[in-house]
Amino acid sequence: MWRWDPVHVTTPEAAEQLIERMANAVHRYGLEVPAVFLLEASKPLSFAASSLVHMLTPILGIYTDSDHIFYEFAEVLSDRSLLEKFICRIEELAKEADAR
Repeated sequence: MWRWDPVHVTTPEAAEQLIERMANAVHRYGLEVPAVFLLEASKPLSFAASSLVHMLTPILGIYTDSDHIFYEFAEVLSDRSLLEKFICRIEELAKEADAR
């Protein structure tokens, strides 16, 4: 029987590293509030958004040397627990900055 094997499989460690990098980028540009707002509002559509990222990966891969980052980002969007970790990490970085 025919079986489909994905081109790239995201490990939990890679997803955690991506969440950390994206949260730091959001924090570096001071976009914590809009990012959390948009991520919370998009939770019901997160699976559709991950499908859109998968669809656009060949086009977006032209602009970067590592196209696997888009697969990992789509994995974060499609998994609600990873999406919640991303939101929580952004909020933690904002609280740490406010404490300083």
